[in-house]
Amino acid sequence: MFVTRCSRWAILYCRRTEMTAIPAGDLRRFAGRSPIKLIIIDSPPVIEALLPEYERRYAGRLYVTRSMPEYLEFLHPAVSKGAALDWLAQHYGIPRERIMAAGDRHNDLPLLQHAGHPVAMPHSEARLREAAAFVPTRQDTGVAEAIAWFLARC
Repeated sequence: MFVTRCSRWAILYCRRTEMTAIPAGDLRRFAGRSPIKLIIIDSPPVIEALLPEYERRYAGRLYVTRSMPEYLEFLHPAVSKGAALDWLAQHYGIPRERIMAAGDRHNDLPLLQHAGHPVAMPHSEARLREAAAFVPTRQDTGVAEAIAWFLARC
């Protein structure tokens, strides 16, 4: 993973992902190459403020999301958990109406939008809860509640 410098944010990311940071200075030297992902890491309030700005700026050209409060991630527009769910459903011949998906982070929104039975965990941000057909009552038993809710509908 190339970073401008080994900041505390780069170290945090490397700890979470078990990656190694390679200080590269000015990342513009990689212009023209195809990265898997670009990421800005900063305090959650900064990232929260930047997210809508970058979603608007790159709409249709990049998928802009957050997987952690400190991350602002930029990916190919065709890449998301929703696209992955669609591929899996098609590969295994499972109709959307028979799929439950649960999420709790911003990057789970496409997953919920592509599932027939979307579930947002109780501590999820409002955007996810609004996209959900079901929100469990308790965080510690949320997955069990979601499974019971889904099975009652099958």
